[in-house]
Amino acid sequence: PPRADAPLAPIDGGVNPFSGRIHMACPTLPRASVARNTVRRGNKHRRLFDGEAGALQDGQRVSYIIQGRTLLRGTIVIQPGRHGILCEHCNMVISPSAFEGHAGQGQRRNPYDGITTDDGHTLRHIASNMPPLPDDHAPAPPAGGARKFGKKGAWLAPLQEINDRCMQVLSQLDTLGSSCVICCQTDFDTDGFSDRTVIICDQCEREYHVGCLREDGRCNLSALPDGDWFCGRRCSGIREALLSLVAAGEARLGSDEDGYTWTFLRGKGTSDASAKALKGVQVVMQESFDPIVDVTSRQDLMLKMIHAAQVGEFDFQGMFSVLLRHRGRTVAAALLRVFGPHLAELPFVATRTEARRQGHCRVLVAALEAKLCEMGVGVLSLPAAQAAAPTWINSFHFRPIKERHLQALQSELRLLMFPGSQILWKAVGPLPDGGPWAF
Repeated sequence: PPRADAPLAPIDGGVNPFSGRIHMACPTLPRASVARNTVRRGNKHRRLFDGEAGALQDGQRVSYIIQGRTLLRGTIVIQPGRHGILCEHCNMVISPSAFEGHAGQGQRRNPYDGITTDDGHTLRHIASNMPPLPDDHAPAPPAGGARKFGKKGAWLAPLQEINDRCMQVLSQLDTLGSSCVICCQTDFDTDGFSDRTVIICDQCEREYHVGCLREDGRCNLSALPDGDWFCGRRCSGIREALLSLVAAGEARLGSDEDGYTWTFLRGKGTSDASAKALKGVQVVMQESFDPIVDVTSRQDLMLKMIHAAQVGEFDFQGMFSVLLRHRGRTVAAALLRVFGPHLAELPFVATRTEARRQGHCRVLVAALEAKLCEMGVGVLSLPAAQAAAPTWINSFHFRPIKERHLQALQSELRLLMFPGSQILWKAVGPLPDGGPWAF
């Protein structure tokens, strides 16, 4: 630990003189809304295919049964980048809604009551019995132990209470900036299903009113979908491309002579190989960056990003980890999130200490840029730490984003913003022709 007469704490975005790693402060809370929290949190139907305890398991047999008649059989698939039901009708892994359609019952729009496991439980029954997600915002005792006050010995943490209240106020203020992409209005309906119900695209994470989608001719929803929902073909195509990269496992990058391979990961996965690769990403990141501690939950947000998890208002479920190896040796890693065709962000890129100044980071970034261009993504952005900004600008040809563009992005996307960092951007594909997205 630092001495009492040691220098002041490291500047956010600078190199920590004690650890030698880059110090990044906790990111500012992204714009959120009560509507987003209502849709995102505690959706047990989504968690059915996460492989957690009490949920569905890989290889489990299911059937679509109506009035005692088995109309279709299938097998649960929970693998890296591939989850759903392997349908015996088409021999493809599909969603529960599609499975219901293949059973000839698509008009019922109730797959979670029709699909049953071999032990007689419907998917809805299994979901209802899953434990709730832990409350990541439960107050934690102050560092060094909590203090007791009063006759009852209640645990009090005054500074924590003040912080929690400030967070609540800021979250309420942030809801003013969250709105429907089409009409730009902030009103929403959380009771039942109506035209003002908000639905969130599972790729670009932008919010839409159900009624605005219908009036704009995009889709006509009669209920919130059980599985993933995308606002258009471009977002669904990007998700398919990303999951294909995850499913491919470790893949060659460039020619055999180059000796590079890369692995895309979304969370921990279910195989030993993916778990080992994710551990490699964690080692690289922790070697280059100090822990990023959320002051409310006391958890390391870097680990949450690597594991594509959610903690409080921070939702990293759309985050992908990328591990780069050279001739079998781990050399670099990156975290990537793609907000549809509009923009992708690269919150963290790091190289192993012994592998630095050998061009590995340049190889990884160039490969990511090419892949994003192939997916139809126009812009790659990153929050550059003060110590790294000159390198990103001079060597990788990124440039600072204009304030009006940044405000436009923040109004629709949940970009990671770190105190002391600078948002940089680079064109990797076709750019929008006009409007606030025109860089």
